[in-house]
Amino acid sequence: AGATAPSNPRFGRWKLKPATPPAEGDKSSNIMTYAPWNGTGMSVQIDTTNRDGVPGTPWGYNTMLDGKDLPVYGRNGTDTASVTPLNDKINVIIYKQGGKLVQILQNVLSADGNTHNISYTSTDAKGETKTTYATYERILK
Repeated sequence: AGATAPSNPRFGRWKLKPATPPAEGDKSSNIMTYAPWNGTGMSVQIDTTNRDGVPGTPWGYNTMLDGKDLPVYGRNGTDTASVTPLNDKINVIIYKQGGKLVQILQNVLSADGNTHNISYTSTDAKGETKTTYATYERILK
């Protein structure tokens, strides 16, 4: 019997963990789905719902995990994404618009494979750099 390629530990569905407890009746959510794409690549899709339960426009991109820019769909202000693995737990994602850097993410997969900790670094029109953080928890493999 032939060996099969190992599955990427990032594949599955992940839910954004709120930084603070949501207000009563808040129906907001942010679900990130990673799936196999084009053999050894990965498809990324983000689905959001606002606090009233109204779905946002899904957005995402495909990557061969090789640091090359590929198109982003559904996200205003970003037209390409590139993903470069630093090691088996850390990916660096670069978003661009018109060839210009928009945002850099460092996505760190936990040792147990059940949490993503992401730092988002962007520079505004005034040239000021800001970094924010988010945690996604696995909800489905």
